[in-house]
Amino acid sequence: SLHPVPNLSTAYLKIENAYGHGPDLFAILNFYHKIDMDSNHAGAWLEYSIDTGATWHNAFSDSLLGTDVYSGTGSIDTLSNGQIGITGTDTSWSLFTICWGNNYNPPMPTIDSAIWVRFVFWSDPSASPAEGWMIDDVGLLWLIVDDLSENSDFTDQTLLLYPNPSSGNLYYEISSDISLEDCRIHVWDSKGDLTLDIYPVYSDGKIDLNQLSKGVYLITLNWPEGESIKRIVKK
Repeated sequence: SLHPVPNLSTAYLKIENAYGHGPDLFAILNFYHKIDMDSNHAGAWLEYSIDTGATWHNAFSDSLLGTDVYSGTGSIDTLSNGQIGITGTDTSWSLFTICWGNNYNPPMPTIDSAIWVRFVFWSDPSASPAEGWMIDDVGLLWLIVDDLSENSDFTDQTLLLYPNPSSGNLYYEISSDISLEDCRIHVWDSKGDLTLDIYPVYSDGKIDLNQLSKGVYLITLNWPEGESIKRIVKK
């Protein structure tokens, strides 16, 4: 290894003062990473704070992973120090995506919210020298969408999507109240890039996500009188 990480070490990389504002907040963290760790004695995890660093939460061990997404290289496991983290070796760059919403536990404040994140690498006294956790191109963004929360997804019946999460084929149904003549369905990735533009649309149909990477996507149904926005996970 050109830059071996010593054993019995803990290292942090912290990003502060990322703010959002609005009634429904949805934060997405993207970065590229690769790992070179002793699987039995070293690991890494992501922590976040919603109280400007007073308390930190392991993003891999709370309720985030129950409804949202981790995608990336390496395996998530219980490390020898008891933390839930990434370990193993994969030296190819891979995209990592994880998201937060204000309906999770612990919830984020709904007004003037701030989220800090930090990357934690740890190794115990027996860890073999290795490169550790390599991180690049970090982006943390906020989306503010009125109907993005899970509860409002259930109450907005204009556009129904299933299954969610989806492994490839996503099925939709559109309310009979909507005129389909000028409808379009758009699929946006977590960086805000348009990945699919579907036209024409029908009262029900299939969206092929097989060519898309794992992660969180927004599905928008647009028609002249309005818009419906849904969040889906490609696993």
